[in-house]
Amino acid sequence: MSLPSYDVPEPDHDFDADVADIDAERLSVLNALADRVAVVSNRRSMWADLGTRQVLMQGAQAAEVATQCTAMLVLSCLTVEAENRRSMWEDVGARESLFSGAKAADQETCKLALSAFANLAFESNRRPMWVDARTRSVLLDAAQATDYQVRRQALRAFANITEDKGSMQEIWADIATRSVLLCGAGAAEPGLREQALRSLANIAANEANDSPMWNDECTRAALISGATAVEENVREHAFRALVLMASVKANAEDMWADAEGTRAALLAGAAPAMAAGSRTHALGTLVLMCRYPKLVPQLAASGVRELFAAGRDSRQVGENVRQMINQVIDLLGEEPPAPECKQQ
Repeated sequence: MSLPSYDVPEPDHDFDADVADIDAERLSVLNALADRVAVVSNRRSMWADLGTRQVLMQGAQAAEVATQCTAMLVLSCLTVEAENRRSMWEDVGARESLFSGAKAADQETCKLALSAFANLAFESNRRPMWVDARTRSVLLDAAQATDYQVRRQALRAFANITEDKGSMQEIWADIATRSVLLCGAGAAEPGLREQALRSLANIAANEANDSPMWNDECTRAALISGATAVEENVREHAFRALVLMASVKANAEDMWADAEGTRAALLAGAAPAMAAGSRTHALGTLVLMCRYPKLVPQLAASGVRELFAAGRDSRQVGENVRQMINQVIDLLGEEPPAPECKQQ
């Protein structure tokens, strides 16, 4: 596996040839490991081998850019293997290596370290990663970086961590984390918006967050903007957050009252031309609004029954939402009669 080329720095006056030989040998070994880790079936046995771990930990702390970057590449690939993730997070040497890589001046090394953190934010690792102050600090710093890939990987790590149900309320309450997520949700780059909105949608799954999130002006603006984005991977997460927040009556009524913003986004998102994910969540939000009698006549007058009828008959829409539509569609009035066929 080839690495990007690097400018070779001029040696200083205390250049030690023996050290250079050691670095060259270490890089050669790491390059061999990089070739081996490219084969998916090798990754579990590589991490299980203590000698391989030692080489990687030493390489990750090396002063040479190419050496550290190659070690970080191998470590990042090892985190892709689900069976390695818990053990790698619990290994102090591996964590220290990733902390070192995440603070590296070289952007490629930094990106690989943060990619590893994002991969490690998996199942039982999520909660310990969130409560670890050092990890949180590294991710917060990286989420504000100028390099796109570094920032994206940090936001991806947060998006994975926010899937932990026990952490959702704490994450919303943490001002620093909320700030970087909202900043990412408002970024120009769709890749950043996707990960940030995924985090916001995840933490909206905690009912205690639904009202404070919707009542937060910046969060509301980020979700409405996301729901009207061109990119489906951005839109879908925004609509997912909205359907979760619409379970609160006051939120649903407020959403519908926002005629030019949220209401318009929901009606457009529920249209047959919309992609499956966004359409399913938009229809789901409108279904939830049917639980509130005050809104039913307004929904009917806005053509929601027709949107429901089209969604109910479309396999593009999620099965659970289609079943929900069947339960509420008659609240919006009777189905209009089929047009008569005029005989010639």
